[in-house]
Amino acid sequence: MASFYAHLMNYIFKKSAKPAREECDFLEERKKHESEQNVYCPNILDEKEITLNEVAGEVITNKKYSKDKIVYYIHGGGFATGSYKERRRFTYYVAKKYGYTIYACDYRLSPENKWPCHLEDCLNFYKGLLKKYKGKDIIFVGESAGGTLVLSLALKLRDEGLELPCGIIAFSPVVSQTEEYLSRINNKNKDTMIGLSYNLE
Repeated sequence: MASFYAHLMNYIFKKSAKPAREECDFLEERKKHESEQNVYCPNILDEKEITLNEVAGEVITNKKYSKDKIVYYIHGGGFATGSYKERRRFTYYVAKKYGYTIYACDYRLSPENKWPCHLEDCLNFYKGLLKKYKGKDIIFVGESAGGTLVLSLALKLRDEGLELPCGIIAFSPVVSQTEEYLSRINNKNKDTMIGLSYNLE
């Protein structure tokens, strides 16, 4: 049984959260995040914009030392916003602190483009990486929508018999959008975060 504190927090979240089906101006949202692209590149790093198989991206390398493993980073943003430039605080940090070479791409965004174009772009970029590296030398990293994409990409590679990465790190991925699990259905009136996905009053 949920504690008094759990009920209180659910009440607070329910009153402060926006409705799940609220209309969103994606162009305005993207414009709002443009300032996040202006991140200082540390002197220890080199960054270069690239295109692999017609998919835009960048490569970040550490001038002083580099590890054998490559990080293929896929950004989040609900499939509708975000870019590799907006996630440079993270990619710069990993390249600077740990010495990994980072490859990051920009996949096509929704709602202008429909699934599975996001996955197709990530796959094409990875195929470009395979011309230079072995799958065993590549680590997939993604957050939110990017977390979903790194998992989806790995399954796609398996199904097509292509080289798999040596590891996957998925932060907060969406692993099901069907709302079919009993735990979600039975708890929709008890957990505000689940309830919002059902667009409850």
